[in-house]
Amino acid sequence: MKFKYLFGLFALLFLGLLIAAPVDARPSSANITHAVELIANPCTSPDIRTSSSSPALVTCESTADGLHAFISVPVPYIVDRAPNLSLVSIPTFHRLIWDSDSLGYIDTRPQIYAYPGGDPTDRLINMRLELRMKPGEISPATDELPIENVVLNAARFSIYSVGSNEIPDYVCGQEWNTLLSVPAKQGGFVRAGDNECRGIQSLLEDYPPSAPELGDPNRYVDWKPLVPSDVITFTPYASIRGTGTDRGSPAFQLSASTSFVMEARLVWDEHREKRTVEETVCDWSYWDDYDFIDWDRWPNPVFCRREVSVEWARFCRPFSGDCPYGNPDDWWQPVAEGTAVMLRRPDGTYAQTYDIVSVQSQPLLTPP
Repeated sequence: MKFKYLFGLFALLFLGLLIAAPVDARPSSANITHAVELIANPCTSPDIRTSSSSPALVTCESTADGLHAFISVPVPYIVDRAPNLSLVSIPTFHRLIWDSDSLGYIDTRPQIYAYPGGDPTDRLINMRLELRMKPGEISPATDELPIENVVLNAARFSIYSVGSNEIPDYVCGQEWNTLLSVPAKQGGFVRAGDNECRGIQSLLEDYPPSAPELGDPNRYVDWKPLVPSDVITFTPYASIRGTGTDRGSPAFQLSASTSFVMEARLVWDEHREKRTVEETVCDWSYWDDYDFIDWDRWPNPVFCRREVSVEWARFCRPFSGDCPYGNPDDWWQPVAEGTAVMLRRPDGTYAQTYDIVSVQSQPLLTPP
C-alpha cells in the first residue's frame, strides 16, 4: 500500500511537471518584460478637453507610439420640461436622461509594434490604445442635488428630486400655494385625482425611465440611468422683476457636473517572436560559390550553402488566455479622474448652464 501511494505521488508530480512545461519551456527570445511594462503603464499625459458648446473629451497618449485615444464624458439631457414657461411659486418639472449623442470613443489605429529597438525580437500585432469610463465619486454641497454620479446645481432657486426626496409643502402643497388648487378646466394644472403638483408632472412627455442608449457597456462601465425620478426647480421670485415677459437676463441657472474615472489599456491580438531558421541547400550550380562541400551526398550535388531565413512565429494570443502576462480583461489601468460641467438643453443645444426664466404669475392666474 505504501509503494502504491508513493507511485501515485510520483505520477502526480510528473504530471505537474508536464503541465508546467509549456510555460517554463517558452522560447527564450520571447521578451515579455516590455509587454508587462506596457500593460502596467498604457498611456501618459491624460487631459480633459472642454468646450462651452460640446461634450468634454478625455484623451491619453500611448506610451508605445505617442498616438492619442479619446472618449467623451456623457452629458445629462433635459429632454422635456413642464410647464414650458416657469412661473413664480409654481414648480417646474424637468426630465433628464443621458444624451446618447454625447457617447463615443476613438481608439488609436491598430498597428504592428516591434521591440526592442535596433534588432527587434518581438512583435505585437494590431496593438492599440483603448479608453473606458466608470462613474466617479461625488461630493455635493448641501444646496446641490446628487443623482447617480451627477451633481445638479440650481443657482438662486431650489431643486428637488421627485420621489427620492420628500417635496416640501411650500413647493407642492395646495393648502399653502393656492395657485396649485386651480383646476385644469379653469386654466390651472389640477386634474381629477391629481395630488399636489402631479398634474404638472403629467404634462412631461413619456421618455423611458431607463436608458438603453447608455453606450457601449464595455466602454461606459456601471453607468446607470440618470433619472430615478423627475427633477423640480422652484422659486418664489421673478427672474426678470415681474415684467410679464420672458425676454431679459435670466437670474436662475441650472448646471450639471458629471464625475468620472477613466481607465486605459494597451492591447494587441497576437504576440509573435523572431526565429532564425538555417537550412542547407546543395546544387551543382554552386560549384563556384559554395559554403562547403559535402562528399557524403555523392552522387547527388555536393556543393552546399547555408541559407538563413527569419520567421515571426506566434508566441501567444492574449484574448485566447494563453499569454504568460494574462488576459486583456485584467489590463485596464485607472489613469485619470475628474468632472465635466455640461448639459444638453431641451432645444438640443449643449451649454454649461441652462438659463431658466421665472415670471410673476399672480397677474396672470389667480384662484376664483
